Amino acid sequence: MIKNSKILIIEFDSVGHHAEYLKHLLNGIINENLYDKYILCITPELQNVIYSFNNRALDNITDFISDQTIKEYKNSVISKKSELHWKVIKNKIKQEPRINEVLFMQLNIASRNKNVWNLFLLRRIKFSGIYFQSPYRLRLTKDKGFLRRFKREMLLKILLYNKKCKNIYLLNDSEGTLHYSKWSKKIIYLPDPVNIVPPKDIDIRKLHMLKPDSFVFLHIGALRMSKGSFDILEACKKLPSQFSIKNHILFVGKMEAELFQQAHEINTKTNIITCRNEFVDEETFSAYLEQADCLLVTNKNVEASSGILNHALARKKLIIAREGGYYKKLLNNYKGVSFFNSIESLAESMQFVDKEKSKMIQNINFDTDLFIKKNSPQQFFNIINQSLT
Repeated sequence: MIKNSKILIIEFDSVGHHAEYLKHLLNGIINENLYDKYILCITPELQNVIYSFNNRALDNITDFISDQTIKEYKNSVISKKSELHWKVIKNKIKQEPRINEVLFMQLNIASRNKNVWNLFLLRRIKFSGIYFQSPYRLRLTKDKGFLRRFKREMLLKILLYNKKCKNIYLLNDSEGTLHYSKWSKKIIYLPDPVNIVPPKDIDIRKLHMLKPDSFVFLHIGALRMSKGSFDILEACKKLPSQFSIKNHILFVGKMEAELFQQAHEINTKTNIITCRNEFVDEETFSAYLEQADCLLVTNKNVEASSGILNHALARKKLIIAREGGYYKKLLNNYKGVSFFNSIESLAESMQFVDKEKSKMIQNINFDTDLFIKKNSPQQFFNIINQSLT
C-alpha cells in the first residue's frame, strides 16, 4: 500500500443486512481510529447510520451518492447497476487520487460490467468485495441444475484470475471457501455477523394486545415476496379456526403494499395476524426476537444466508424454515426446527410446532456461545480490515 493511500468502501443499498454490515465496519473504524485508512461512498438512505454515531471524523470521510444515481440504480438491471458503481468510483478517484483500493459491499453486482474491469486495468487500483450467494451452495440444491452452478462458478473464477482482485470474502460458506481456495488463496471466509444487543424494555404481547400466554410466531425483516411472506398468508387460510385461540402471528418490518393489504383482509376473517409495518431499531428487534416463541424463516432462496435465521439460532428459538439447500444442511441437526416445502406443509409445520413445542425446546442442544463468538461483528470487521492492510 502506498503512503497515505485510501481504501474506498462503496455501498448502493440500504435495506436489511446492508445497513447492518456497514455499521459493523464503522464501529471498527471508530474503535481503531482508522479514519486515515478508509473513505466511504454510500447511498444517502444510510445517512441515519452515519449520523447515529455523532462523530465528526466519520462525517469527514463520508460522501453520499446522488439521489438521482440511486433512483437510476433501483430501476436498473444488474449490468447497469455495475456500470453505476464504475461511474461513482471514477468520479470519486478524481476527487481523491490517493484511493488505491476499493471494497465492494456487493461484489456480485459490482463486477458485472466491462467498465469496472477497464477502470482497474487502467489505474493502480486493486479491489476486494463481499460475495453473496456462494455458487457452492448450488451443490446442495441438485434440482437447480448443473448449468446454473457452472455459470456462477465461472464468474467467480474470472474474478479470481483478475490480477487486480485482492480478496473475495465468501459470505457464510466455510465449505465453499475450502473448496474454492484450491483455485486461489484470494478466497476468504466471512461470517454473517450476529449482533446481540440488550432488548428494549417492552412486552410485545401487551404492545399488540395479545393474551399473556399467546404462542407467538414471528416473521420479521424486509417483508416481501422473496421472503416467502405471501406464503405465510396462504398458509393461514389452511389453519383450523381453533388455531388462533392460543397462537398468533406477528409481521414486523417494512411490508410491500400488497402484502399489507392481503394480511389485513385475512385478519378480518381469522384474527390471527398483527402487522407492524415499519423497520424497528436494534433494541426493539432484540425484544421481538427474545420474546417470540417461533421464527418463520420462509425465504424463497434457500441458498442465501439469512440474518434472521442466525439470530434465531443465537437465541435457541424454535424455527420453521423452508426445506432444501443451505437451510437444510445448516439446520439438519438442530432439534428445534420444522421444515416445509409447500403452503400446505407450512400450515402443517405451524400446527406441529404448536403441538410439540415443549418437546422440541427440551431437545435443542446447540452451543450458542460458540456460534455467537464465531459470528461476532468484531470477527467480521477483523477479517476484512486485516486482509486490507
